[in-house]
Amino acid sequence: MVYVFDISQTEGDDIPELDIWKSPEIRPELQKKLIDYAQSLGLSVEIMNLGSAQGSLNSDHQILLDKTAGTKTLVHEIAHHLAGHLGSEISHEQRELEAEATAYVVCRHFCFEDLKSPNYLVLSGLKAENLFASLATISNLSQQIIAYLEGSKP
Repeated sequence: MVYVFDISQTEGDDIPELDIWKSPEIRPELQKKLIDYAQSLGLSVEIMNLGSAQGSLNSDHQILLDKTAGTKTLVHEIAHHLAGHLGSEISHEQRELEAEATAYVVCRHFCFEDLKSPNYLVLSGLKAENLFASLATISNLSQQIIAYLEGSKP
């Protein structure tokens, strides 16, 4: 036996769409400030159809974002730049940890919910010791980005 309800017997907020956090339209003012920040760092931001990737940072100082990529992806790519990951000898997994964890911290600071960062990091095979090794970097990068977005000095 199970209970069945008609929609008229329910109340509350509408259920959000899946992966709503990915959309740049969720917080367009934040997206614009992040693009301005990237440009102040000497980066250009190009929005295009990337296919399977959500974003990337290349050696031409360009952040390439897929049209479906959201704010967290832009923070992720800015974090790669700030951390000096291009050409770095740090492992790919550790670079991804630092960028994704920074994006998570920044986006949670600005009240984004249901972020998939923990799943992304666990599925990449990283362990707790990897996170501990990068906590200072993640904290520093997060503070720099948040300070810019809030209009204060990092």
